Amino acid sequence: MKILYLLLGWFLIGTSFTSFDCPCSYTGTAEHKRNKIKNRIPQKQSSLESISFKDILKMKITKDEKKQIYSDENEMLEREKKIISITGYAWIIKLSEEDCDIHIELSENNSVSEKRIIAEIPNTADYCKLHERVLHDLISKFHLNKKNDYRFDKTDNGGKAIKLTVTGFLFWDSGHPTNKNHGSKQVGTVWEIHPLTKLEWE
Repeated sequence: MKILYLLLGWFLIGTSFTSFDCPCSYTGTAEHKRNKIKNRIPQKQSSLESISFKDILKMKITKDEKKQIYSDENEMLEREKKIISITGYAWIIKLSEEDCDIHIELSENNSVSEKRIIAEIPNTADYCKLHERVLHDLISKFHLNKKNDYRFDKTDNGGKAIKLTVTGFLFWDSGHPTNKNHGSKQVGTVWEIHPLTKLEWE
């Protein structure tokens, strides 16, 4: 009987980690594109590349890349195979109302007027541990009240941005081809870091 219970426990644990998304289950009504790419599972890739905010902000999508996405939106662009790491200041960290991904807006310098890029942690089983840790850290490490939308460019954290280093894949969010409704007005590019595979507070 003990063996039966043990086997049942293993089964339940295994299914809980592979069959369910993170606790946040709101999916909203937005029509997202390229879901397989932005929620992809990390694989063994080429070495980590450093990149600057300026490089990301000035990146453009090429005609050939647009054709590739139009042909198959869930085929990775060559640039999207790169794992990059960047250090900056987070001004917004929130659970997206559309899909429960953790949405982070960060800039290179500690200035609220600086152009920002978006980095996101998916709300899927493969990213639950990171997803949950980030939300937990905001409460335990930074002593903030539990909420779904932190805006450090306003009153949260005394209006002070939080410095961090994020690591993840480049991603062209074709759902926002003109950058319209793509985060706050400070966001300066459709290129994102999505999914994040690592986040370190500085």
